[in-house]
Amino acid sequence: MVLSELTESLTNITAELTEEIDLLEGHLVCHYDRLLLVRTLPPRHPGGGAEREDELSDWGSDTASTMSTRTGNTRSSSSSRGRHKRKMERKLWSLKEGNPREHISLVKTLGEDVQAIERCTERVKQLCLALVRVGLDSVAHGLQTKLKTILSNMDTKRDTIWPLPDEEQTSVDDIRVSLPPVSNIVHHWELECLKSK
Repeated sequence: MVLSELTESLTNITAELTEEIDLLEGHLVCHYDRLLLVRTLPPRHPGGGAEREDELSDWGSDTASTMSTRTGNTRSSSSSRGRHKRKMERKLWSLKEGNPREHISLVKTLGEDVQAIERCTERVKQLCLALVRVGLDSVAHGLQTKLKTILSNMDTKRDTIWPLPDEEQTSVDDIRVSLPPVSNIVHHWELECLKSK
């Protein structure tokens, strides 16, 4: 009775983790495909054209609302400037199509996607150990193989996502984002007994 409940629980956990890994892989593939497309488009420069006008109109509206409340409290104007600054920062790092910094935003997001998938290795290792202990070797093997395949596919994309930096980098953020993330893969995450199956 206890073993059947444990087996059912482990099977449910495996299904949830598999779904999470599939979702993370889906995000990675979607962002990777968009990055390849963005790299084929002509470059857009921040600060030019309609984007700059939008920034100025937002700034103007915030300034106008700040000026109208100036008679009330000086803290409200400084908090309004802080909100405006955070809003503009979010706009800069937005994944919205056509954003002048979309390329850099995609690379940054891909780094986060890679790290999220790599963090799954420890959970997969622990779950596979538990699955093997209750005799669900085939389920454990399937989960381990799935993650290994995703990690392998991810490694083939690294050089495309993070090519060697060129000398046209313009800011510290650009340079920082152009470097691949530090690997979060737990050493020896794969169970040896499942490798031979």
